[in-house]
Amino acid sequence: MNERDLLRQIIESCDDALKESFLRRMDLSLRVARANLERKLPIYDAAADQAALRYICDGLSPELTRSAQVLWKTLLRMSRGRQYRFFIENDPDLKLAHESDLVPALGEGTLACIEDAAVLVSSTLHREVEICHSIAAALTSVEKGKTAFAALTVESLYETEWLYSMIAQRPLYVNAIRRTKEGPLIVLLSRTLATPGYVDPVVSIAFIIPSEHGTLAQAISVLSDHRLNIEFLQFKKCSYEDIEDACLVVIDLSGDIASVDVRSSLFQLATELPFFRVVGFRESVDV
Repeated sequence: MNERDLLRQIIESCDDALKESFLRRMDLSLRVARANLERKLPIYDAAADQAALRYICDGLSPELTRSAQVLWKTLLRMSRGRQYRFFIENDPDLKLAHESDLVPALGEGTLACIEDAAVLVSSTLHREVEICHSIAAALTSVEKGKTAFAALTVESLYETEWLYSMIAQRPLYVNAIRRTKEGPLIVLLSRTLATPGYVDPVVSIAFIIPSEHGTLAQAISVLSDHRLNIEFLQFKKCSYEDIEDACLVVIDLSGDIASVDVRSSLFQLATELPFFRVVGFRESVDV
């Protein structure tokens, strides 16, 4: 046996050992989840995760430290992902923040919008319109309960960054985005989140992360771990509480908001990120 074949054989034995350790760790993570659920304990312990990373990286070279951090962050995230899923599947009393706002259908009610969009909105949505002097005033009208809905127009899904920035931290949801014959899209918002049973549903989420290496990749990987696809992603620089250099990220993901996959991913992101909120649930629309 030449040296190369010998080295390959040793690597394969390492892979076997890694596989065995991986399976054992995943099994133990579920056992921990069961114990935490029984004792009403949380899944995520940021300090414990940081301690684990320091222990793993102790004594490694800078190059291997970076690689080890990526590997163990991924392993820890996946372990927690199984635990969040276990909670979702086994705790019937578990409710996510947005779920108190879910309703079967939107219902009736007055709609607030600016004057320039009133005719188009009224003719498309067939609802009574109340004119507001600005988009901000229309959103405030809904937020304070003066009107049931607000509507605004955008030329493209790619031009909604400003909208999600306005509603990310307000108790408002996007319930529909509809294309009109005239071209613009109408965005319908309310204080509730309707779940009428869409054919091609899209969940919109907004969250804030520090502008640090790997933070966005880790957040997106949570969705991948739960087999969810991203339809659209946008982000902008912002500040949040004590995080001066942060990013607001808005993602449209394919999936039913009531499914185990979606609920598990939302549970994980909401628990682990400094700010997280569901900001919409609607039928997909062609870009």
